[in-house]
Amino acid sequence: PCYLGRHSGDYQSPRMILSALPNVTLVEMERNRKNALCCGGGGGNIHTDILGSGDEKPAVHRVREAGQAGVEILAVACPLCAIMLEDAIKTSGLEGRLQVCEISKYRKS
Repeated sequence: PCYLGRHSGDYQSPRMILSALPNVTLVEMERNRKNALCCGGGGGNIHTDILGSGDEKPAVHRVREAGQAGVEILAVACPLCAIMLEDAIKTSGLEGRLQVCEISKYRKS
């Protein structure tokens, strides 16, 4: 997430968590770390459409990138990202092919 990465400079912690999980293969999207595309939820945009709506939403672009990367689960470390990306999955026709998992909520099955 932007706050953890761009603001705090920590890009590694979420990756370390995911790498420690059994049967998980970490797949990086083309735009990642400092070059990652924001979900658009920060700065109050979760309640507005300042950054665009419909196909112009940053979250829609991000879930399409995840779909192109061939992942089944889009792991996030921010509740705002989870909300924005789950909504984008629904509006992009990717339901059933892609799901969002906020890693602080992960529970071993």
